[in-house]
Amino acid sequence: MSAPYAILSQNRVGGGGTYYRISHASVSTKTPMTFGLFVPSRYVTNITEKSDNKTNVPVIFWLSGLTCDDTNFAQKAGARAFLAGEKEGVAIVMPDTSPRGDNSVPNVDSYDLGIGAGFYVNATKAPYSTHYHMYNYVTIELPNLLKEHFSIGKDNLRSITGHSMGGHGALTIAIKDPSNWVSVSAFSPICNPTNCPWGKKAFENYFGSVEIGKAHDATALLSERSTPIAEFDDILIDQGDADNFLTEKQLLPENLVEAAGRCGQKVTLRMQKGYDHSYFFIASFIEDHVSFHGKRLQKRSAQILASKAAANDFASTAGKPITCQAMVARGPKQPLSLETITVAPPKAGEKNYCCNSIRYTERELNCKQDVTIITTNTNPPTMSEPTAGKPITCQAMVARGPKQPLSLETITVAPPKAGEVRVKVIANALCHTDVYTLDGHDPEGLFPSILGHEAGCIVESVGEGVTSVQVGDHVIPCYTPQCAAPSCIFCQSPKTNLCPQIRGTQGQGLMPDGTVRFTDKDGKPIYHFMGCSTMSEYTVLAEISCAKISKELALEKACLFGCGVSTGLGAVWNTCKVEVDSSVAVFGLGAVGLAVIQGAKMAGASRIIAVDINPEKFAAAVALGATDTVDSSKLDKPVQAHIVEMTKWGVDYTFDCTGNVNVMRAALECAHRGWGTSCVIGVAASGHEISTRPFQLVTGRTWKGTAFGGFKSRRDVPKLVQRCIDGKLPVDHFITHTLDGVDKTNDAIEALHGGECLRAVVRY
Repeated sequence: MSAPYAILSQNRVGGGGTYYRISHASVSTKTPMTFGLFVPSRYVTNITEKSDNKTNVPVIFWLSGLTCDDTNFAQKAGARAFLAGEKEGVAIVMPDTSPRGDNSVPNVDSYDLGIGAGFYVNATKAPYSTHYHMYNYVTIELPNLLKEHFSIGKDNLRSITGHSMGGHGALTIAIKDPSNWVSVSAFSPICNPTNCPWGKKAFENYFGSVEIGKAHDATALLSERSTPIAEFDDILIDQGDADNFLTEKQLLPENLVEAAGRCGQKVTLRMQKGYDHSYFFIASFIEDHVSFHGKRLQKRSAQILASKAAANDFASTAGKPITCQAMVARGPKQPLSLETITVAPPKAGEKNYCCNSIRYTERELNCKQDVTIITTNTNPPTMSEPTAGKPITCQAMVARGPKQPLSLETITVAPPKAGEVRVKVIANALCHTDVYTLDGHDPEGLFPSILGHEAGCIVESVGEGVTSVQVGDHVIPCYTPQCAAPSCIFCQSPKTNLCPQIRGTQGQGLMPDGTVRFTDKDGKPIYHFMGCSTMSEYTVLAEISCAKISKELALEKACLFGCGVSTGLGAVWNTCKVEVDSSVAVFGLGAVGLAVIQGAKMAGASRIIAVDINPEKFAAAVALGATDTVDSSKLDKPVQAHIVEMTKWGVDYTFDCTGNVNVMRAALECAHRGWGTSCVIGVAASGHEISTRPFQLVTGRTWKGTAFGGFKSRRDVPKLVQRCIDGKLPVDHFITHTLDGVDKTNDAIEALHGGECLRAVVRY
């Protein structure tokens, strides 16, 4: 167990995250140690809260260079690094470069040895051998402290980078133990320390021998390999060509590249023209490195979640016989016979496997030769093996009536019928539309019902005739379906995404055949909601409401594309088609409003005015691209008049994301005279109507609305998810609260009512 810690200071930083300085008694160095820690805004507000209550946040380790302490990077490059960390949803930890303390910590009057120059090794030569154990500190003690106390970097979700001596540390630490790191990069690293003055001096004093130092030399370590490092698809290195230490042969990146070439390891060395060895250089390219690691950490996170889900899927069959299909050889020269067989549970020394569409039992000691059974199965026996075609009993949050808390109940979910898909809900994000219905404002709101429509799911089983998805696929339920039938004039038209194929029954809380798939413990029916009903551990969807997505993105993030984020982005890109250099005003800075700002910034809007009555939301808006902020509650005139004064004629595009009909009018009336367009996104309460003077439209303004941002769901949602995977469309900043268990949905509703929540994601 790591030693207790103390928070020395904390500061809010750009983008909404927090920077801490934390001290603790180190068991590795036998001294007090201080490290810096940036955590993104998606992290729990109270860092001292019990670790079990916090979201597991991936982390990037930053190792600083000679003479630095834990503060240099934060002060000189933190502004850009922390914004990038917020964008990628990753933490950044900044340890010190050596032990420090009283006179018991040995030091010399030299910048490249002793305090500030620990070289990230475990010294074995006196007087340094007692305290200078920076390798253990960075690779064991600090990661354990972050995991145990802060829930940061669990499941080895950590990457590493650094500068100069820190670049040397990052490279050697990752190359020596690649299984503990997702990715590695470096700025101006000391690549071959056993062949440069800095390294020779350090190794002679810390080990008593330069030769021993080869175990901490990135070039030497790669030279010993005959194959590339499987864990690292690339190693990114930035090096300034005006770096005086490059010409003094302290860095030697060419040696590392040569060694990497011999073993086939990909190294991307970017020689940056005119840059030196300073923090100006680091600050110029740190965002590239954070993005490099963020993309890979996100991919690994998705793989881990998928692996855990798969393990859970097989829990119901462990220790039991499994019935499946196999091609049996009944005799020589006879065609194989397709038969239903029973596969017994594995005995001692055996394992049962399902690889893609192959399930087999094999002996642990000789995988290649002692295969006892090989069977094929058209649908891989994941969670559908014991449940396909049968009712499933599970937990759900049932809305029994308006303005009542949701009720945690055990329900029965019937098997999917023709054209339907039953899914296991992995994560559900709470949307204001759910609360709007629960509060009794939705004219189509029915009770009892199961709400929820913004989720990430895995297909459990499919009904007759379903071809677009199969068992095990990851899908996003879409309340705006897409039948894509050639006869559907809506699906075939580029002008709309409003497919009416199942609209009639969906609005009545029913499946396409006019019945329900949910019943309570008394056998009474429970209505569906928006064709989704994802506040249940299992739900049934129409096939045409299932957007199949890549498995690379964690479903707790992918779920955001089921409604609000997609709606905001699409309102900008599809409904209004905002152009480069346009001016934009956004009313309401919830998740949808911030998505509008993000989409407008990506579209090239040059001026983005963020409007809200809660000024605490302005920091997030500015971080996403807002150029101006307006607290409309503090104005002595109508907000539309204020914005017209700010811009002379109004703005090119306005977006209402509030659902307030008075705000909708204000948004229209500050659209640019002659050509301004105002888009209604927010859903107003039942019975409310919008109004304005006809003169506003006569003078050239256009008033329009959008549903799901104009995206054709099954075609476009997978593309949005892929853009997120590629690092081009970050969404982590929308997740402000994460809870575990379907029973925590009422807590998510409470958080949404609190005013500080953008999206509360409940993981089932």
